[in-house]
Amino acid sequence: MPDTEATPDRSTEEMPTLTPVGASGQSSPQPIIAPPQPAMIGAGFGQQVAQPWAIDRKMFPLNVVQGRATERNVVSEYRKGEITFGPGGVNLQGKAVLGRGIRTTLFIVTMILLRGGGLIIALILEYAVRLDRTDALTWDCIEGVVLEPEKQKVCIAYHLPDKPKTSYGLGLKLEGGLFEEFARTIREYVPERVTIGKVLSPTSVLAWCLLGFFVVLVIGVVILLSINH
Repeated sequence: MPDTEATPDRSTEEMPTLTPVGASGQSSPQPIIAPPQPAMIGAGFGQQVAQPWAIDRKMFPLNVVQGRATERNVVSEYRKGEITFGPGGVNLQGKAVLGRGIRTTLFIVTMILLRGGGLIIALILEYAVRLDRTDALTWDCIEGVVLEPEKQKVCIAYHLPDKPKTSYGLGLKLEGGLFEEFARTIREYVPERVTIGKVLSPTSVLAWCLLGFFVVLVIGVVILLSINH
């Protein structure tokens, strides 16, 4: 019988690594793929059970530019961190300011006690005070996503699982190829909630009017108190 030629073993050969290259010849920035964790062993069955965290997830930086997806959105309290997408939902993690209710109360109390010092407190609370925060959202918590390709901005409208009546707007700036990857990723999970439009200003016209009225009122009270003294 003729000799049979042995098939070479290629299992140990290294596969070439492909690097995506942009138009400028440099590597295009890509979202971080969160590494999967080991699957756990099913109790009593001796079989591996797939866990939610054992699936690849996409992570994007929170380059926050305050904005709203709809007029009823409250501006999100997150200021920096990362956002992770996965089959189970969305995870927000990073630094956030104090809640709107606490900030408003401190502002009003300080304005009354210090006759104008509330402005300083407001600036400190907005730009200096940061708290570690994490929120796990299911896909049902994501109300909508507005994409603004011209400015490479997006805004996610969402609510917290325990506060379904409060809708937040998280505005992001995604540059250098991250915008396209973000848009593709979010369309994989909730394509029916993604729209092309314009990210709205973080402050509505009504809020500006109320703020102006409040400032004028406080100035008037301070002037009257000064005259009486």
